[in-house]
Amino acid sequence: MIGWRASGIVTMSTQKTKKTKKSGKSPSSYLSAEGLHNLKYYRYSGTDKSLLANLFLKRHWDWCTVTFFPIWMAPNLITLCGLICIVANMISLLYYCPNTVGCVAPSWVYALAALGVYAYQIFDNIDGRQARRTGTSSPLGELFDHGCDSLFVPFAGVLMFNAMHLGPWTAWAGFWATAMPFFMAHWEEYHTGELILGVLANPTEGQFVMCALLLTAAIKGPAMWSTSWKTALGVESLAADLPDLSVTNAILGLLFIGGFTMAFVNTVVVLRNVKKHKSNLLRSLLLLFPLAASGLSSTAWFYLSKIDLLQNHTTAAIFFAGLQFSYILNRMLIARITRTEYNVWNPVPLLPILGPLFCTFLSNNGLVSELQLFYGVLGVTALIYVHFVCDVVGHLADHLGISCFTIPYPKRKSVIAAVAAAKKAD
Repeated sequence: MIGWRASGIVTMSTQKTKKTKKSGKSPSSYLSAEGLHNLKYYRYSGTDKSLLANLFLKRHWDWCTVTFFPIWMAPNLITLCGLICIVANMISLLYYCPNTVGCVAPSWVYALAALGVYAYQIFDNIDGRQARRTGTSSPLGELFDHGCDSLFVPFAGVLMFNAMHLGPWTAWAGFWATAMPFFMAHWEEYHTGELILGVLANPTEGQFVMCALLLTAAIKGPAMWSTSWKTALGVESLAADLPDLSVTNAILGLLFIGGFTMAFVNTVVVLRNVKKHKSNLLRSLLLLFPLAASGLSSTAWFYLSKIDLLQNHTTAAIFFAGLQFSYILNRMLIARITRTEYNVWNPVPLLPILGPLFCTFLSNNGLVSELQLFYGVLGVTALIYVHFVCDVVGHLADHLGISCFTIPYPKRKSVIAAVAAAKKAD
């Protein structure tokens, strides 16, 4: 997790920062010439307050880095391997449960998913160590890391929602309960220049909880989730006066409490930053508009749907929301990394608005069905997302003179020589 901290003022990317000279017209659709020029000011700044990481896991990650990952392996390739683990788990689940809701997969699918999440957690924490070890840290590394993290939210969410036997609307709420803290942390980072992963809603603890829940689903089966949390923990007499919720509702309740608490903390930090630097409060709040517009209009569409889209196409609905979420988040990351203006009026987050309009005014038009419209909008979003990723990765790599998934031989040779010299000195 790599960021930048400006000296004195960090707010709204280029706002109140030193004017930079443009280096001609950029061939990228998403990166301006000014933004590419500003990459020279980039530097890392991040704090991880995870109790598990700081007390136990950091030494484990360091050991894994030097033991299992050769010096020639590019950090972004490690990141990609982690995401591939989750995608493979998701494919195995969808083979048995295409719509995820109301379906139980074989136990081994959930056990394998727990292993996949654990592997992702390791890869996600090792890629930065490998970058520092090989001297290949870069803005592209940060963007690729967080881009994969943003896709982890919907992909792993599909696994979790099926394992916990959630209904469609509960799964929809669960997706936003996990996506919101992630986005709010980066919203705070956009203003302060430092990504702070707090004690509550920390991704490391969250991923270990996911592993535990997936293993529970593999061992106990779906009946476990409708059991009272008191019965599950064996504390019926001790907790007689507490609300009698199912295990599922208790977990989701804790998820929402943690998520909203962290969102509140992020908001307080941003408001203090705006006040300190006398920034434009409205513009800071407008950064939340794209995600709010996408989420609320999608929710309205599924609520008004004549064919129960969310009920009958839950997986596709979560993928659609996940692509929108990842696109919006990464556009904001690019604005921060390149210190350029973030365009909140981008049309992509407004695509879901077509749904409520269709259901309200055009449902009987006879030209296109609601299902065709939904998969059409999903397809357009996916195509734009793929173009966005290829364009940004390609132009960043070209500008920085690096390769995304390999370490060039001269660089690799010098790193290997340095490591050998260090070992010899020891």
